[in-house]
Amino acid sequence: RGGVDASEQGVMKRKRKKKREYRFFFFKQKTAYEIYQCDWSSDVCSSDLYNIHKGIGGTDRRYRLERIVEVINHCQPDIALLQEVDDGVPRSKHDRQVELLANATGLQHHAFQRNVKLKHGGYGNAILSRFPLADLHNIDLTIHFKKLRIKKQRRALVAHCRIHLAGHTRSV
Repeated sequence: RGGVDASEQGVMKRKRKKKREYRFFFFKQKTAYEIYQCDWSSDVCSSDLYNIHKGIGGTDRRYRLERIVEVINHCQPDIALLQEVDDGVPRSKHDRQVELLANATGLQHHAFQRNVKLKHGGYGNAILSRFPLADLHNIDLTIHFKKLRIKKQRRALVAHCRIHLAGHTRSV
């Protein structure tokens, strides 16, 4: 579950990370995303980490959010961790992408963190989940130097959710 057909879509590499945890890397058109699969008993919980590049991509470099929806739906993750998600920006038709993606993928629980403020709107990180999200935190990862001017803030969005698998409750 969560795999991508390498013969049709690009190159996929599989690396064994730890006991019963695998990491899949998929590379296509200079975009990489990871699919983590954790095997807990017979049930599987999968998550995607995906830089959506504001929904602009492909060989035509057009704004087509349905491409992102297609990839997420193909992988069928329980949790999707997204980078470069637009919110109210003209280049993406002033869409609130996190809400559009949540509705289109069926991942109804979502959170958004704006990292970069623009003249109109901004972009940042988002989490889409099948499970309710709790304990949301914004963590500043920016390294400040006295003589250097930082162009963009680096931040992380952290959330917890409780998952019920194989008769057990896990906190992720």
